[in-house]
Amino acid sequence: MHPACDMLKNVRFAGNLIPHSFYKHIRRESGTTDFEGVGIMSDILYHYRPAEIRDRKTGRVTGYRQRFRGDKFQISYRQYAEHYGIST
Repeated sequence: MHPACDMLKNVRFAGNLIPHSFYKHIRRESGTTDFEGVGIMSDILYHYRPAEIRDRKTGRVTGYRQRFRGDKFQISYRQYAEHYGIST
């Protein structure tokens, strides 16, 4: 195994995952990929993905919880603009 792959085998990544299909389907009118839109959609996907609840001693998954309070994830356009450095 390549040393870089070996080093990463035990790393637990957290955060946004971007499905490859986002690059194909989230487009601007010109037909180019809308990278800001891809980032925002991946962030929404992250917040709706259930978070694992793990036993502290064993590390085993004991359940799942939602990542946001209330009945739906809420964030303003302004918050996204600030987070991604998008001018409004």
